[in-house]
Amino acid sequence: MNKDRSAVHVIQAYRHFIEAGRRTKVIWTSQNQFEEHEISAIWNEPLPANKIDHFFASHDWHLPSDYRGFIEKYNGCQLFADSQYGGGIRILDIQEVEHIHTETNLPPHWIPIVWTEGVSGSICIDSKRIEIGSFPYLYFLDAMDAPEECIPIHCDFTTWLKRLIESQGHEFWLWEKYDRLKFQ
Repeated sequence: MNKDRSAVHVIQAYRHFIEAGRRTKVIWTSQNQFEEHEISAIWNEPLPANKIDHFFASHDWHLPSDYRGFIEKYNGCQLFADSQYGGGIRILDIQEVEHIHTETNLPPHWIPIVWTEGVSGSICIDSKRIEIGSFPYLYFLDAMDAPEECIPIHCDFTTWLKRLIESQGHEFWLWEKYDRLKFQ
């Protein structure tokens, strides 16, 4: 994979942006106005490759290389947490992956990798689709929905991460669903 397209590179660029003091997020309010809110990002410590390999192999889970590289470098992070309202997007560390997988009724081959606060739910990797090279392999599952009601996300992890940053932390993977409901 081209270095400038890796998930690690995307996060490094975003991290530089945040650490340079550009910490605002524009929000469209219900009064049809824009507001700026301060956001934060918290980075986790990296994990050794052997620990990552052991964890995912113990579940017989297959990973896309861009997500694996990200976990090795950051082992998760909190992005777009609003200084006033909290929330944001949490890319899970491996302990949180284990906890959410154990506490929910996800299919055994689904790996929860992100927890969202706007619409509470998780973004999961379908490990079987990675194993056979099938696409899409990312899915969003609302915390209140059954796995059959998941929303496919038609991009790889790096593209998802880049789009998340471009949309200022908004859950862009839900826009099409909301558009369909709005115009029915």
